[in-house]
Amino acid sequence: MTHINKLINDLLSILPANKSKIASFLSNYSIEDQCALISAIYIGRDNIHCNNFTEGRDAPYFIPGDQHIGYHRFFATGKSPNWEIEPTEFARIIFEKQNNLSQYFTAFIRCSGGSGYNIAEF
Repeated sequence: MTHINKLINDLLSILPANKSKIASFLSNYSIEDQCALISAIYIGRDNIHCNNFTEGRDAPYFIPGDQHIGYHRFFATGKSPNWEIEPTEFARIIFEKQNNLSQYFTAFIRCSGGSGYNIAEF
């Protein structure tokens, strides 16, 4: 399991990129690591204007103190055999969202810190 900060930094370092370069980049990482990137993108996007994961929610996705309820590596993607987003779509998603990835990842990291979420366990 690669730390999410390393995954984020490694991905941002190759952008801008075409789909094939992104697919090649992803092939260097496990499916679990790839899922972590996709989940961080969607979590960050959904919390882009927030400072923590509970802000503005009646029922938060994240419960402080419990790393297994709420956000995790497979939050947005699901996992085999019940994929919500197929791994074959990961490169396309990153390609299409690459202009906003820095903002999404910044929001993900900001909200993690603001929520007391141990990002090392993501």
